[in-house]
Amino acid sequence: MSGPEAAAGRLLAARRGTRIAGLPEDERPGDIPAALAIQRAGVQLGGRATRGWKVGCTSPMAQKMLGYDRPFYGRLLDGAFHDSPARLDSGRFNIRVLEAEYAFLLARDLPPSGAPYDRDAVAAAVGAVHPAIEVVDSAFVDWLAVGIATLVADNGVHGAFVLGPGTTDWRGIDLVDAPVTLAIAGGATVEGKGANVLGDPLRSLAWLANEAAAVGGLRAGEFVTTGSTIPPQPVGPHAAATATFGGLGTVSVSFA
Repeated sequence: MSGPEAAAGRLLAARRGTRIAGLPEDERPGDIPAALAIQRAGVQLGGRATRGWKVGCTSPMAQKMLGYDRPFYGRLLDGAFHDSPARLDSGRFNIRVLEAEYAFLLARDLPPSGAPYDRDAVAAAVGAVHPAIEVVDSAFVDWLAVGIATLVADNGVHGAFVLGPGTTDWRGIDLVDAPVTLAIAGGATVEGKGANVLGDPLRSLAWLANEAAAVGGLRAGEFVTTGSTIPPQPVGPHAAATATFGGLGTVSVSFA
């Protein structure tokens, strides 16, 4: 293999075995387009069906952590997609960083368009809204040291996705200012809200719809998780946590 496939193969092997310090210089992406080419190659090489998309780096807290001032995306994959309450094998993860997120199930396609999508245009395509937890994981020993392009290449540091029960009658729910809490058993309870996600989780969906136009757009039946409403929370190998979304419900994950 060469080019994006070589880097993608190395990342997949590291996820399945021993984590690595970084990519070799000749495989390291120099920019986000190169990173996305590696990400796409990884999805193809991994052979798992895609279930949707994750948007990362949408909150001030995540942007400060990653040293990057705009969103990026990754793919949600079979095998890492779980219904709540989920019990996950801790040994599958190098790190476990929890993010409480609003996730949208699309009822209509959002194909490439001649004009940019805005909040209202993407809202019209949403079939249901779900509470969700994303588990951030990485192929790298020190994931914060490798740079944003390499993290995007590593499928946007996506580890697992836990989906809570959704509602189709969501338009009366305050997605911006309703409180969101993540309670870690025996540990901290942290608070946030949808306003931390580009000001409104639907704006995160609009950002993705515009970015994904270059690769064919978004499809009905896909899930989009929009970024963390709370400060990302590292947890230990035996952690359990529940996220509560005001007006929407709860989602839970534990590790063993």
